Amino acid sequence: MPDHVKTYVSKASTGVDETSAIIVQNKDGQIGNISLSLNTMMLEQAILCLEKGYILVHGFPRADQAVVHYVDGKTDIIESGDSEQALEYEMKEMESAIEENRHPKGLKDAREVMHILTQIRKQWNIEFPSEQEQGIDCIE
Repeated sequence: MPDHVKTYVSKASTGVDETSAIIVQNKDGQIGNISLSLNTMMLEQAILCLEKGYILVHGFPRADQAVVHYVDGKTDIIESGDSEQALEYEMKEMESAIEENRHPKGLKDAREVMHILTQIRKQWNIEFPSEQEQGIDCIE
């Protein structure tokens, strides 16, 4: 979970976030960045840069494969699931969680992502109508 979130945005005339850059940093000083754009062609990928190599995930966020590239030039391929069934996996997990009276897997991660997205929206001066009407602070 990042301790700091800094973002920049260019909005279209409609107010939609057309291009943005998001930089996050955690308490250990690790930094991540995200670039998004509606009006440019961008690769759908994630790259995790590490001390002993990097991990490349094509088709992020619905990928079913990642390639680990080591500094010595070797590579490993990690495969998991089928990206065509991603929503089905989520639905089955939710059904199981309800049947077993437990929290679904990934709920903590989803809450952390929503917290980050709320910080970003606030920096972009975007409020949902329900927040304006009820004085709700979604970060809490």
